[in-house]
Amino acid sequence: MAFDRMIAKRNGLSETERTLYKTCEVWAAVESRSLGALLRTDPITSLMRAAAAFASIGASRVAATLRLGADKLARMPTMVQRRDCIAALEDMLVCSDDAVDSLIEEFARRYLRGDDAGTRAEAHALTLPNEGTRLH
Repeated sequence: MAFDRMIAKRNGLSETERTLYKTCEVWAAVESRSLGALLRTDPITSLMRAAAAFASIGASRVAATLRLGADKLARMPTMVQRRDCIAALEDMLVCSDDAVDSLIEEFARRYLRGDDAGTRAEAHALTLPNEGTRLH
């Protein structure tokens, strides 16, 4: 979490750019079945950040699935159960009715066209309950 913010500040990424980066990073991991590797450090927070990013681009079903995955993962006591949970999450995500590639493309187009006000509003970070931690 702090690392993401540090990288974003160092690289000068806007909130919109961080949203675009996060959705591309997570979706590529889902498609390549490498979500587990992406989630090695702080998987619950990472899934919640990803959910916020996908909600920002309009992928509401993917966002809901990621939140559900975070909730289920939090209740898995063993590494084997967590690995199985992540594999099941990947299966659910690739079957989503959200047209993720198209949503990412449209979000990026609006950003590149200069419709930054719209993409900024959509990419507005959410907060974790009881933590006040911004999700990007």
